[in-house]
Amino acid sequence: MSSQVVDPVCGMQIDPAKSAGSFEYKGATYLYCSVTCLDKFKNDPGSFLDRAAPKPAAANGSAQIRKMITKGAKTAAAAARLFKIHSATVSRLLARTA
Repeated sequence: MSSQVVDPVCGMQIDPAKSAGSFEYKGATYLYCSVTCLDKFKNDPGSFLDRAAPKPAAANGSAQIRKMITKGAKTAAAAARLFKIHSATVSRLLARTA
């Protein structure tokens, strides 16, 4: 099993062998949980590296996401918009807490 790395865009911990892609920036290689995060980073890498490190997605609260879905966000996509992360991340978090 590989050690986990953190996606610099959404903060999700990912297995490097299962990453959706990589991008080299200023001599460092970054890995991503999805093509969406990869594209966001490619468009403006500095905005993700100059801010505070993102909290891992699980630390953002799987319980909070589940609560938002039961309170009105009927789909993972709606919850993703509320939390400003992509729906694949929400779906994975929900699967882990079910």
